[in-house]
Amino acid sequence: MKKALAVLAVSVLALAGVLWTGARMRQQAAAPRSPYADMVPGDVVRLHVAYLGDSVTLIRHAGNWVTARDRFPADTARLRRVLGHLLGMQVKEEVSRAPSGHPDDLNLAAYDLDTASARRVTWTMADGRSVTVLLGKVSGIDYGSSFWKPAGSAVIYRTPHPFVYDVSSRSQDWKDTTLFPPFEASDIQAVSVAWRGEGGARVHYTLERDTIRTEPATSGGRQRTEGFVWVGENGARRPARREAASRVFDRAARFKVDEFVGGVDTAATAARRASLDEPFMVIRITLRDGTRHAVVAGDVVHDLYRYVRHPRHPDPVRVFVWRFDDFRKRAAEFPVEDPVRERR
Repeated sequence: MKKALAVLAVSVLALAGVLWTGARMRQQAAAPRSPYADMVPGDVVRLHVAYLGDSVTLIRHAGNWVTARDRFPADTARLRRVLGHLLGMQVKEEVSRAPSGHPDDLNLAAYDLDTASARRVTWTMADGRSVTVLLGKVSGIDYGSSFWKPAGSAVIYRTPHPFVYDVSSRSQDWKDTTLFPPFEASDIQAVSVAWRGEGGARVHYTLERDTIRTEPATSGGRQRTEGFVWVGENGARRPARREAASRVFDRAARFKVDEFVGGVDTAATAARRASLDEPFMVIRITLRDGTRHAVVAGDVVHDLYRYVRHPRHPDPVRVFVWRFDDFRKRAAEFPVEDPVRERR
């Protein structure tokens, strides 16, 4: 009897082991699989995208990503996002396989993976490895996945996320639209503006944050609130209108590139730079931590933009004219006539 029970126990354990192994194998088969799992975005040194006759190459230069053609700083957030999707593409779900084993026998056009429609993407790793894939259209089944295939492969896969829209072949889509590292209006300590008024006369004003002592507090002493002061050229300081000063600080935190000039016309580039030698407006921004930034704006172009000096590239960029409207103030517009009423 005991022997029979022992045999039964062993059989049960063996069966449990078989069932566990089978479940484990099914789980692994169902798990997402990426052929590029051993690659990480931080090790990619070059990315090339070709699509609909356009192409762009991005390279890592001196530790920073730039567009290869003109060495313009690249949008690193977009690069990280795209590289993350590319290196994480899955081969779990096959949607088409050529029985002959030859890629030409696939119906590539049905997935926008044919020569006329596919995005051809190549990335190169720091160790020299290079991968080329074709990206097709977004799946119409769920609009949450994309079709793709390795170049030369006879199999088409579907992988999660409609990320193909982010993989542009236009250089301007990859360029960094920030003039300097982002900050908030609350991070700004002072803004100084000099601009050219009617007849070429220079207009100048400076606004600073200031801690103002107000009415006595219930616990004794006086309350301290943060306000703004206008600083005259002779160093005189007067309370500034909160609404007007806040608008200037808020706008100073929102500068961005609205259009890239593009092209390599030397004469045109020289003219754009010349317009910044005697700028229309210079805005100097000082942050609370002591960091300083400057926005140097020149001539108007197409009645929409002003040329602006780029802090990290020799060529100027274009910024919408309206972004400068809140800075075109005169010093007399800021001081408060009744400081007590303003603090209330």
